[in-house]
Amino acid sequence: MWMPEGMVLVLIIALIVVFAAYAGLVWRERPQDERDELHRLRAGRVAFVAGLLILVVGIIYQTFSHAVDIWLVLTMIVMIVAKSLTRLHSGANN
Repeated sequence: MWMPEGMVLVLIIALIVVFAAYAGLVWRERPQDERDELHRLRAGRVAFVAGLLILVVGIIYQTFSHAVDIWLVLTMIVMIVAKSLTRLHSGANN
């Protein structure tokens, strides 16, 4: 009602392009020294915990309104499993 269907499609495509560009930059970046690597690891941990916090707050809020969106729960599960598997894989390679 607020936006024409074509505008929504353009915004979705723009979102996908921006996400792909950002993910590509993050994936390719290399630390310059140990300190830089430590800062990046801490930033990743803070971002992970912040994302989980928002998901948990959303799940709690929706639980009280009796309408839990399965996408919030699935996103939280995928984040935790991906982090755990990456940690196991990194530990096995060291």
